[in-house]
Amino acid sequence: MANFGYSSRPLLVIGMLLYRALLCSTQSGNTFSFPFDQLAPNSELLSCLPYHLSVGYSRYPPIYYLYAYELGGVTSVSTLNASNNYMWTVSHRPGTQLMLSVTDANGNSGGVSGTVYGVIPGATDCLPPPANQSFFMISNVTGNLEPCQPLGLAIEGGSPPYSLSFVSLNATAPVIVTLPSVDNALTYINAAPPGIAMSVHDSTGTWGIGTSLIYTVGPLNSSCNGTSLIPSQTSDLPPFPPQQSLVPSLVDPPSGSYSSYQLG
Repeated sequence: MANFGYSSRPLLVIGMLLYRALLCSTQSGNTFSFPFDQLAPNSELLSCLPYHLSVGYSRYPPIYYLYAYELGGVTSVSTLNASNNYMWTVSHRPGTQLMLSVTDANGNSGGVSGTVYGVIPGATDCLPPPANQSFFMISNVTGNLEPCQPLGLAIEGGSPPYSLSFVSLNATAPVIVTLPSVDNALTYINAAPPGIAMSVHDSTGTWGIGTSLIYTVGPLNSSCNGTSLIPSQTSDLPPFPPQQSLVPSLVDPPSGSYSSYQLG
């Protein structure tokens, strides 16, 4: 079982970097500002409807990747380029909720959406089959997260090593943390801004079922005693039936300059 209560000094710096990356919402040299507000002013997206996206950014070759992080479900990754007229089709089921991010071909981030998008009924012809229920991530917190409270994440299924994406509303970029190959759990001592979700993909590029949106309550605190990321193992997961979700058409995530950390 994962240890959700100790601290690890060697990982303190990484924990602080994660806090700063999630907190930061200003533009930097390796980011650009993607206009998410063009998608849906009312924060609702029609299933299977193609949306034309104007990227408005031409510093690098015009190929982009849109990540749709389904809360409590599976992340989908879509390629946007001239050959598909920069169209993105919402291949998530009605009733699901999405946080979005965009990167360019070099991994430079266009940021994370400042809102959670709800999918409403449209067409159904684009919807993939239900997700593989054997690969998922659970957390020991499902509601609000107090400042400095340990957040435990445990992974079941898939092929290690695992990479976890921490996605916070309005962040400059998601933060990707890769666990050592022997570990399938992570403890994070919370110092993040409100509205964070976690997704997971394995060494084959397959995405598992991620967490719901977790809200931080109380004042932000970047100086929690023992703020850290702590990789560990789980040997006896409690029963946890993850919600049914989707298996998207997978696209290999581009490597690049977004925040990424290797543990171990």
